[in-house]
Amino acid sequence: MRNRCQHTTWLVTITILLVIGDLTYSFYQHSKYPMDGDMEESVLPRDYLLPLYHDPFGVKMLANGEPHAAPNRFFSHYLLYKTYRTVPFWLQKVVEPLTSIYLTNAICKIFMQIALLLLLCALACGGFRFKEPRFYLAMLLFTPLFQTNGPVRRFGLIDPSLTYSFFYALPLVFLICCLLPFIYEEFFHRKFLSNLFLRTIWFVFFLILTCFSGAVNVAIALLAIFTLVLRYIISFCFDKALEKKSLRLFFKSIPKHYWLYMLPLGLLSLYSFWLGTYNTIWWGETLTLAERYQMLPQGFLKMFDEPPFVIFVALSVLNFAIVALKFPKKGNAVIQIFIWMNVFALLYMVLLPLGGYRSYRPIIIRYDVMIGVTFLYIFHLVYSTLFLIENFSQNKVKIPYLIGCLAFMVYFSAVDKPLQLGWGNEREIAAIRKIQAATETPVVLTELATVVSWEPIYSVEQSRNASQMLYMWHITDSVKPFYCLKKE
Repeated sequence: MRNRCQHTTWLVTITILLVIGDLTYSFYQHSKYPMDGDMEESVLPRDYLLPLYHDPFGVKMLANGEPHAAPNRFFSHYLLYKTYRTVPFWLQKVVEPLTSIYLTNAICKIFMQIALLLLLCALACGGFRFKEPRFYLAMLLFTPLFQTNGPVRRFGLIDPSLTYSFFYALPLVFLICCLLPFIYEEFFHRKFLSNLFLRTIWFVFFLILTCFSGAVNVAIALLAIFTLVLRYIISFCFDKALEKKSLRLFFKSIPKHYWLYMLPLGLLSLYSFWLGTYNTIWWGETLTLAERYQMLPQGFLKMFDEPPFVIFVALSVLNFAIVALKFPKKGNAVIQIFIWMNVFALLYMVLLPLGGYRSYRPIIIRYDVMIGVTFLYIFHLVYSTLFLIENFSQNKVKIPYLIGCLAFMVYFSAVDKPLQLGWGNEREIAAIRKIQAATETPVVLTELATVVSWEPIYSVEQSRNASQMLYMWHITDSVKPFYCLKKE
């Protein structure tokens, strides 16, 4: 017994060291990405966003009948604004201003990564069971699937763009936290937080964050509710224990936690979705709805053009097939999750074209809007892997499977390659150093580089917001307009 405890301690210690090593590497990778062109919209902020900051829930907008920008995206914008108006200045007490920005980027992204990692482990293990070896095994299996510079544009949870991370990864953290009380009761038959007051505060807090952090989060929430309710309806209809079935009996049979958690989330999500229809930001749609639907197959197939993504999906399907064939009764949860997450994924993709057309998502389906589906697939892959590791009884099967798991972890760790020279923030840093040192304006940048932008800036007017950002962060001693020389 003592030897077993020692082996468990060693396993946990090694796992923690490996995870910390991977997170350290991810932090380094995050710090090497350049700033993006959407940061200044929230952080300055742009004039058209000011009404949002004074009307976070759209009440004033509805009362006076004057629509404004991003009416259901308050927390994504405001948290970005607040973070970059405070954290860099704290860091500037120990590092130079320019370094403080890239460190802030890395801190924000690693926080989201750790939060999603812990939530995935909690979902796979039935809670934050830090005293159980299974929790750390789950952590070890989940960790390689967080891609920073590998196939991140196929199944990435943390976006290379800092702004996109605040609009996709962070809202997903809010949504999963909001659903935790429901998930605990529905799938683990126990309460999340024993204290009713604390559980209520938790749910309400994350409910508000969830429903006012972007249209994608609201869409995921509404479709998740629909899928869960559909699952319950089918279960009710095929329940052989019930001799008589009626609408009255159906509503009477709905568990209390569905009303407590799904109803408020659904109603507030619908309100947020309605607010989103008043958004004054227009992307200039160029495709009709029929044309958008014609793009769906191309977008779907595009996801499979990289081997790591194909392997990722194939492993999940393989695990499902093994469980369905070898453990059909004991592995019912694994089977049901696989079926219903695919129902969710199919419905989600079918509804995507209704969200409009964006030039930066030319084939409708892209990794960022698919973050909810990606999260489910990552969860199922590890959840099913844990089930098989625990239920394979014969060593002649279990040992090869464990070797396969090791190969899986090594492979996905290896494909998360370092940023190549020129793809990171080296050019941006060099350009900013030149702007810092300049004594005359406008500053002419002879080497093409992005500076708080998506593309190189070719006119002084275009540099206005970026130069204000650099001055605000104390990177430059004054507002210094700049532009890049166009090369033939």
